[in-house]
Amino acid sequence: MASGIISDTLFLRSPTTTDVDRDVLEWLRGLCGEDLDRYAREFFEIGSALRSSTPAGVIGEDCKEFSEHGVRFSISQIEETGFDLFWERKDDLRTALEDFAARQRLDFSALLVTDVVSNGSLLLLSREPEAWEEIHYPRLDRGLYSLKNVVSRKKQLLPLLARLIHESAS
Repeated sequence: MASGIISDTLFLRSPTTTDVDRDVLEWLRGLCGEDLDRYAREFFEIGSALRSSTPAGVIGEDCKEFSEHGVRFSISQIEETGFDLFWERKDDLRTALEDFAARQRLDFSALLVTDVVSNGSLLLLSREPEAWEEIHYPRLDRGLYSLKNVVSRKKQLLPLLARLIHESAS
């Protein structure tokens, strides 16, 4: 049960974390006799998609498709402990995003790589949609942005993308 809460809430750092999550994990902390801080760190290191999957596997691991104002896109998300492996695989991941978008006939595909240690993410895009200059996050490279304090696809990234798409359609 602790593993599920740790995974789902990024060890209580996600904006989707509820008081029930916090209370139950605290209760489990007393029952399990493990150092949950150490366990959570190891949990995310062992579960690294960048360490164990192909670029296409990384994209497909936790991918959801969306449609906003006639724009079809996908957002994949992975959790890592740092970005070192991402930097080593960035170009292959971009190619996998581009291939996925083409195969699925999407306008673009995105990969949100969340660092559970720093509580921030990198956003890699197959291509930058119109009005993308309004994102207001630092651009690090072609189709790559640093999203400080963004860890939730549902509560943070999707609303941002929906707003940008809506503004470009207006």
